[in-house]
Amino acid sequence: MRQALKVIGITLGILYLLFAVFVIWSRISIEEAQKKAIPFVTESMPLIGNWNFDEFAFLLTPGALDTFRSERGQKITAYMSKIGELKAFNEPEVLNVSSSTEDIDTVTLKVDAEFENGLGTVMIVLIETESGYLIHRIHLNTDFFLLPTD
Repeated sequence: MRQALKVIGITLGILYLLFAVFVIWSRISIEEAQKKAIPFVTESMPLIGNWNFDEFAFLLTPGALDTFRSERGQKITAYMSKIGELKAFNEPEVLNVSSSTEDIDTVTLKVDAEFENGLGTVMIVLIETESGYLIHRIHLNTDFFLLPTD
């Protein structure tokens, strides 16, 4: 009985230690991302917010670049541009930092923004490269597109 309790205690101690290491690693990852990703997005938002693909193409990953260059991507960008140009935005907020098995580090950020024709939340997924960050996805959440058009 004593041996079983000892094994259970050691197992729980190891699990607790692993959980603590994971929490510390997550916090450090988020802090590092905040130091690098927030300035990148802050500088990039004015370019993204005018919806002119040619002005922010250099900020995109090759995959995102292909998507924006496609016929569907051009239609989506044209549709999103109906909300108007970016007028103001809050400081970006890091929501998630993750690593994949292919050693790809991603950072997901949320930016509350005001456009000419309404408010929206821009979700941006960045991929870390040797030279910094590149934008992999841009998603706009807004009620503007639910409003009836005249």
